Amino acid sequence: MKSEMANEELRYLEYFGLEYNPFPVAPDNENFYISEHIDQILTELVHGIVARKGFMVLTGEIGLGKTTISRRIINILEEKGVETSLILHTFYQDVELLREINKDFGLYSDSLERSDQMRVLNEFLLNQSRAGKNCAIIIDDAQNLDSKSLELIRMISNLETDREKLVQILLIGQPELMDKLNSSELRQLKSRIIIKKEARPLNKNELKNYLLFKLNKAGNQGRTTITTGAFRKIHRYSKGNFRGVNIFMDRCLYVAFIHNTTDIGKSIVHEAYKD
Repeated sequence: MKSEMANEELRYLEYFGLEYNPFPVAPDNENFYISEHIDQILTELVHGIVARKGFMVLTGEIGLGKTTISRRIINILEEKGVETSLILHTFYQDVELLREINKDFGLYSDSLERSDQMRVLNEFLLNQSRAGKNCAIIIDDAQNLDSKSLELIRMISNLETDREKLVQILLIGQPELMDKLNSSELRQLKSRIIIKKEARPLNKNELKNYLLFKLNKAGNQGRTTITTGAFRKIHRYSKGNFRGVNIFMDRCLYVAFIHNTTDIGKSIVHEAYKD
């Protein structure tokens, strides 16, 4: 059964001249489409980290590419020589979160005392600063952090020399993150936000560019055509959400394959939507 499914997938990709699925559900950092809006987000956040601005926040609804943006930021920072700690799983809270931050910096301590873990982190950051190196902590899905963990983030953001911040912090999360930061108990942390950006859905023109970019990257080279009416329907059904677009476009291609056509019109899109 698995072999039949694999063969069907292979025929489907070959039919459109594709080397791989251009619309995966998982983040695709290698073939990342950078719209003007995303480019602005990347530029401002990377500048904020390199310029040692301190504390930054990126929010956005599910499926808008926040995780992929964070991975792209990490790649850029590595090229610039910035030491980074990336936390993707925020089921870690309080001192366990701090220990995971330290581990990603390559620092190890068995202690579960907050003071011990903070001392390890502070010594590392001071040594990096003396060597002229910048450091950054990036936490994805930060809306899952509890109040204690967010207060810990505030304490980490206090680490500084007389001239500059020892570590730059970027929290990435769904809109609920700002609801937490707007609470009275976290007003001190919110007051430290220097840069706040918000990921948004693709507009109609960006969606068109995105679809053509993803198809051509995967080897389609113009073999598949999408009508203007189909573009409008795809945008209406997906609302410009990256994840939604990928799920929906994968279905559109499969419906077109079943109908033995490489032309995606409104009828193909409508049938894919019904499925």
